[in-house]
Formats: sequence, C-alpha cells, structure tokens
Amino acid sequence: MYNAELKRQFIQDFSKSASTQVAVATLFNALEPYEVSWNADVCTRSVDEIKPVLQSLVGVRTTSGHHRILILKNYAAWCCSHNVPGANPELSQLTNIIEPQLEKIRSQMVASPAHLQRCLDQICAPVADETVDCAIRGFLWLAFSGVPEEDAEVLPASAVDFSDLIIRYNGMVYPIYREAIPALRACVQLRQFRIPKPQFPKECWPYKDRNEGDWILRRISSADTKRSLRVVLSRRVHPKKADGKISVNLGYSRVLMSGMFYRTYEAELDGKTPDFSVYVRNNFGKNGSNLRSNTANFLTRSSLRDYQNWKAAFYPSGRTSLYV
Repeated sequence: MYNAELKRQFIQDFSKSASTQVAVATLFNALEPYEVSWNADVCTRSVDEIKPVLQSLVGVRTTSGHHRILILKNYAAWCCSHNVPGANPELSQLTNIIEPQLEKIRSQMVASPAHLQRCLDQICAPVADETVDCAIRGFLWLAFSGVPEEDAEVLPASAVDFSDLIIRYNGMVYPIYREAIPALRACVQLRQFRIPKPQFPKECWPYKDRNEGDWILRRISSADTKRSLRVVLSRRVHPKKADGKISVNLGYSRVLMSGMFYRTYEAELDGKTPDFSVYVRNNFGKNGSNLRSNTANFLTRSSLRDYQNWKAAFYPSGRTSLYV
C-alpha cells in the first residue's frame, strides 16, 4: 500500500478488530494505483478527485460505498489531527458521493428467472446432456429461490417438492421456478453424470456414478466437497467473462439477492410495500433479534436502496424489462 507506514499506524489506531483491519487494508491496497499515479497520498486529494475513484471501487451494495466512505473520512480526519503534510480536511466531511452502480448491477445480477436461465445457458451444457453442469445450474437456482448457501450445500432430495413447486428445509419454504424444474429434477433424480468427450457423439459419452449421499448437488469427483461448487462456478464464469462470451458475472450471493428483489418486485406490483426488516433480522449478526435498532434500521434502509437500484437497472420503465 502507498505510504504504508502511515496507513499501518492509522489501521492500528482505527480498530482492534482483525476483520475491520483487513477491510481497511483492502481499501488502501485498492487505492494504491491511484496514489502512485498522483504521486501523493489519498488524504491530500480533493473530493472531486476522490469521487470517480470510489465510484470505480464500490460494489453493487449500498453498504459497500458507505463503508469505504466511512474509512476514508476517518483516515482524512486522522491525518489532519496528526499534521500529515497536505492532508485535506474536506475529506473528513465526505457524504454519500456514490451514485447508483446500474451498469455494475447489470453485470453481476439478474432480473428474472428467464434472465438467469439465459445466463446459465451461456456457461453450462444443456440439462439433457446429463453432465455435472446440472449441479452448477441447480446451485444457482437454489440461490435464486432464496436458499442460503450453507443450506444449499447440504440440501437433501427429500426437501424438494415438485408437486407443489416448493423447497422445504430448516423450517423455511422456498419457491421453485418453472425454468428451474429440469435442472433441479436432474439433480434430484440422476444417479450418474455423463463425462463429456468432445471427440465422440454425445450418446457415446461415458457415465460415472455420483458421489454417495442424499444432497442434491453432489457430483462425481472424489475431490468434490460440499463447499467446492463456488470454486467450480468461479472457474467456469471468469474466463468466459474475460473473453466477452457472457455478460453477467454470476455468483451465489448476487443471484440470491436478485431472487429476493424479483419476489419483492412481484409483490410490489400486487400492491405490497417493500419491507426488508425480516431479511435483515434473519441474515445479519449472530442472532438477528440481537441487532441494535439503529443498525437494523440502517441495514433495512440500505437493502431498500439496493432494491431500488436493482429496479432502476432492470425495470426502468416499470413492469416490462428487456432482461425478462
């Protein structure tokens, strides 16, 4: 990181939490190329210079920008109090200068089940080929349905109800979308996956037994673990994204949030007011009920802004969308 000794001293003073220190160091490392180009520490820059830099660094979540601004404000104030030459006191008064990341949202999230299906078709073999790609499809369909990743990794076949098109697990009920049925049915019913052999016709591809167990995302390699699907997905997506062959960088958490926003949007069209308080209570802190009220309110408002940004990215004209 640029001006490393100064920044390490700030990190030690700013927080004793190891995770917070890592987050601050990560931001400083990301700022380093800009500081090198300026030949100056970020604390000396103007607000107008900082705005496009932060804009490029934040993710699709509102809290992403909030946390980075908070760190930078504190760093600027700390530099001023320690008489760092050229430190700009205006940076210590930074407000939310981050604009909605609509293009970034479109490149990392999906608008609907049909949109997710098209994205999956870009990175996976057809379900009819009966390859391990069925598990990749199933992994992301569970995400869109709202199943937490730690539950998706162990979800048993008995939890999937194709009659009522729902998933019941850990006291929760999740929808199964029409587009997801073929992939999830393959994950539940197939005992073997085919191994692709491009030099042979598909009907000659050999079969291999899936791993032992009842969890629907099990695959065929002895090296496969319940937590390795995230790695498999990343290795499948990133090269195609870099080559411009796909438009969306699919990931479990972003697809899960896309599904939540899609259901919220459907409910809003039916006249219901968006409310993310239950989501915040169930997903943040060691126990959501123990969240301080001001923290819960902040996260609820942030989730609402994230939803509004998602709507602006995918449904700018209301009910219809080019992405549906």
